[in-house]
Amino acid sequence: MNRPPRRGSLPVRLELGLLSFAPALALLAFKARDDAAWFVVFALPALVGCMVGLVAIALVARGNPEPFTLEDIRDLGSDVVGYVGSYLLAAVVDVGESFEQNLVVAIALGLIIQIHIATGKVFINPLLYLVGYRVYEATTDTGVTYYLLARTEVSDWSGP
Repeated sequence: MNRPPRRGSLPVRLELGLLSFAPALALLAFKARDDAAWFVVFALPALVGCMVGLVAIALVARGNPEPFTLEDIRDLGSDVVGYVGSYLLAAVVDVGESFEQNLVVAIALGLIIQIHIATGKVFINPLLYLVGYRVYEATTDTGVTYYLLARTEVSDWSGP
């Protein structure tokens, strides 16, 4: 029986969501740097996302690899495109225009982030692609499905 990977716990999805959208939030914070309140609204979650990234790097560096025999591997690169719109939102809006404009941007980006968190799409992080990783959905020979991060070409893999 083929099933999708688990979405993960809400705290983990929230942390990964903040990490995924940290660049967009940081860009909005930079654009709102003249307004202290809006700067904090955008900069605080961006900072938390960056801290999550640093902790994740430290945890992965100390991790122990385990061998798995993978039967099916599917590239999830097309799911990264969902982030492009939210990153563009941060680039094209003028957050210094008015309180209403800032509120609309904050709510819109908040909804986009919430949808990614609720659906579990935060495991497909565009920042991973920037540092050379690709994200795959991999099913083991026992039928368990995982998210797989790889720097090498998985089509060349043989064995576990």
